[in-house]
Amino acid sequence: MANSQSRFFLLAMLCCMSTVAFAQTTTNSPYSIYGLGDPNTRSFAQNRSMGGAQIASSNPLYINAYNPAAYGFIAQPTFNITGNIDFLKMSGPSNQVKSNNAYMNDFSFGFQLGKRAGVAFTLNQYTKIGYNIQATENNPQVGTVSYQYTGSGGINHFLFGGGIALIKKERSKLYVGINGTYYFGFAETNRYVSEFIDQPTHLNSGISNRTNINDLALDVGVLFKQNLGKGNKLGVGVMYTPQSSLKATHEQFVFSYITNSGLLRIKDSVSYSLTDDQILTPSFLGVGLSLELGSSWTLNGDIKIQDWSQLQIYGRSENLNPRIEYSFGAEYLPNPDAMAKYLQSIRYRVGARNAQTRLNINGTQLTELGGSVGVGLPILKAKSTSTLNIGMEFGQRSGKDLTLIKEGFTYVFIGVSFNPHKFDTWFKRRKYE
Repeated sequence: MANSQSRFFLLAMLCCMSTVAFAQTTTNSPYSIYGLGDPNTRSFAQNRSMGGAQIASSNPLYINAYNPAAYGFIAQPTFNITGNIDFLKMSGPSNQVKSNNAYMNDFSFGFQLGKRAGVAFTLNQYTKIGYNIQATENNPQVGTVSYQYTGSGGINHFLFGGGIALIKKERSKLYVGINGTYYFGFAETNRYVSEFIDQPTHLNSGISNRTNINDLALDVGVLFKQNLGKGNKLGVGVMYTPQSSLKATHEQFVFSYITNSGLLRIKDSVSYSLTDDQILTPSFLGVGLSLELGSSWTLNGDIKIQDWSQLQIYGRSENLNPRIEYSFGAEYLPNPDAMAKYLQSIRYRVGARNAQTRLNINGTQLTELGGSVGVGLPILKAKSTSTLNIGMEFGQRSGKDLTLIKEGFTYVFIGVSFNPHKFDTWFKRRKYE
């Protein structure tokens, strides 16, 4: 049966890697024009339903990608995958635009290694880019001038790491962990300036930039667990990612084009360049607390600081701010008894988060506020440790300046956590007589 499980997980991991990493439009936010795009979360569906608070979480049924030290708590082979449906409403001073995207957000696979350690592999997006901004103005000399800015792509990261127990006593446990992080992907931006709209004999100008990243970095984590007695436990977690210098290539293509009936046609290449360079990514520090009250209640709280002011692309600062996020969440399991009725085995989750974003536009700091709810449904049987995790987050990103775009969002996330167990019949090898 072990070989069958290994083949199943390997096949699922390869399929998900191709789905998560390629050919997805994951955002339509105009704010993804800044830096390398909008930062993405490492949280899976079960943790996003709890506001994303998880740095001190050590549930052995789920993989905690925010703290590699938690890999040491994995008790059996575990596979997590999350799909998203994002609804975005962008409101400006005079108009409103709605968009939606459906995509695979992440996957992870982990397993126990001996009695004191565990390893895990996770793939998801580090940043995401997707915008199409248009503007026009009247020039006294040439008439109407049209500007169009588009962007696509995003940077992915593949995490592979392990966690191990330095202290493993009945009342106290101390785990440390490390992740190797492989960054890969691209950020493509385009700018079109049309001074002569719908005049086929007149040339306009455009410029296309593409950044390709392929490099490795590290992050480390610590997780301490203290038994408080009467089934109560306290967890303290810390995760740190130092600033990293990543190898990158920069492609730039300058061209002239004409427009005819709204269609763009490139006429000539003005210049093309391909250079090797460096990108400095921001450091990250996260601190979390977790309180388990018996086997029914889990309370989590996190502070996450990602210093985007450190971001430099080809030696140029992007003039961003540190992102500081506070998140809180709770999970309630009515009856932790494995033989409970199905409805009593459902996990109920709620959470909230508040963030100072990386964006300060014209002196206005943008903030983000969100609230989330979700459930964890045992798959097929109440005794099953595999769960279907469904959640939803409502919130907004905005600033005090009413001329800036206000984004209202609804994120729906659906995830599955597979844990091969004696109660999960699909992991059993069928016998034929």
